[in-house]
Amino acid sequence: MSETKSDESGQLNPEQEQAIALILTGQTDQAIADAVGVTRQTVNGWRNHNANFIAVLNQRRAVIWESHTERLRGLASGAIDTLAVALDDDDPKEQRAAAVHILKAC
Repeated sequence: MSETKSDESGQLNPEQEQAIALILTGQTDQAIADAVGVTRQTVNGWRNHNANFIAVLNQRRAVIWESHTERLRGLASGAIDTLAVALDDDDPKEQRAAAVHILKAC
């Protein structure tokens, strides 16, 4: 397995692009190495020592987190409504559980 490098313009090579896609799906370094045709140590080096690779990976993670954050914000209103209904429940146990969830969120 050969060790591949970024080109001089700072662009990631195809193996690094594929590695980032696999990292974002939660694959292990060994699985990524096997898939892209490099050693596990190469993948580890990209993750920990290649500034361009790290920057691109972090940027793509941020995009994913931003989309998840927006989705959570969209769900929050419904969740709050559900807790409000539970606070009015006749069962004190349900009321208490809802109150605890609200306090934890605050």
